Amino acid sequence: MSSTFGQHATLTHDETVTIDGHTYRKMVLRHNSPGTKNRVTYSRLGKDGIYSRRSSELTSEEYLELPLPPKIGQKWRYQVGKEHTESEIAAIESVEVAGKTYHKCLRVNSWGTVDGMPAYSVTHYAPWVGMVKFASTVGGQEFELALSQE
Repeated sequence: MSSTFGQHATLTHDETVTIDGHTYRKMVLRHNSPGTKNRVTYSRLGKDGIYSRRSSELTSEEYLELPLPPKIGQKWRYQVGKEHTESEIAAIESVEVAGKTYHKCLRVNSWGTVDGMPAYSVTHYAPWVGMVKFASTVGGQEFELALSQE
């Protein structure tokens, strides 16, 4: 399965991988801009949330991507390598993306560091769809990804 985010990136998630006895969905964010790296994430549904890791290597640490059931005001932290992130479920709201309105979306605000630079992001997750919008500022550079209807 593939989702296109504007003209700048495509998220694919069509492969499952078993790592340390757990089944993960492999997701690849492929950037279409020159000089940018693809980002691979492995995610799985656990009893209390969605867990992710950045590598299929057993030494790769798993972190809580999104606690379930979600509660407004709920905060959590994780670290991946030298990157530190703190996140909060800030709201449940409607979001318009590519002319379509998604209702009851979770708004997750996150802040921390990426490659040693300060980072802030807002991610919207729609029920039964997943991520529909992502806006981020890293080291003063802003970018936004949004699900397109193709």
